[in-house]
Amino acid sequence: MKDVGKAPKRSKAATLKMLKDRLGSKKLAQLDRQLFIDFGRQRAAEGAGPMTLSIDIGAIKLVISYAAAVHGLTVPVEPIDMARVALKRLGLVGKGIERDRRPTDDELERLIAHFESNPRQAIPMGVIVKFAIATAMRQEEIFRVVWDDYVPRTKMLTIRDRKDPREKVGNDQRIPLLTVSGFDPVALIEARRPSRTNAELRIFPFNHRSAGTAFTRACKDLGTRRRLSGQAKV
Repeated sequence: MKDVGKAPKRSKAATLKMLKDRLGSKKLAQLDRQLFIDFGRQRAAEGAGPMTLSIDIGAIKLVISYAAAVHGLTVPVEPIDMARVALKRLGLVGKGIERDRRPTDDELERLIAHFESNPRQAIPMGVIVKFAIATAMRQEEIFRVVWDDYVPRTKMLTIRDRKDPREKVGNDQRIPLLTVSGFDPVALIEARRPSRTNAELRIFPFNHRSAGTAFTRACKDLGTRRRLSGQAKV
């Protein structure tokens, strides 16, 4: 993946590391259907859901297919396909359960009020939540966007490397900054100008993981849903 300029991102890299730790010491002759079924059963027993296990199995097949096609290793792909069928019949592999993640207006108001009433909150989470609602941007996208991506004259914002199942890198997208959600994304960006410095190019120069932790904690305290929508999340 690195050779063709598509290095795995954090989540896929973590999956590959886990697979290396679990299966890296196995000999090629050991990579049979039963081994993969046993692996799937163990992962499920540890709490891995059908979608997570499906990703794991897909990653195993990716590695095996690459080894066979590119490096010419004598390693069959059929055992992983047969194991997937067996794990699917056992209910251990499948699609994730689709859930309604959109909170009510009351829940959003409570979340924003919760953040804005906390003077010790280093990250302006109230602003972040409003911006996420207004733009449908994902957590990492919000904290990655820089001032050069923002064009105030046309009220457009460029989102770099937007998450897409077909293109992992280079999927830049320009979006209009509209006020249809009830929040003005342009005003929220412009309010950040007084704190802009030459040393920091980002509009929201904060750690996205810390923001995610703060958001999850607030949702737990208030009993609200943990994502803003199927697209935008903090």
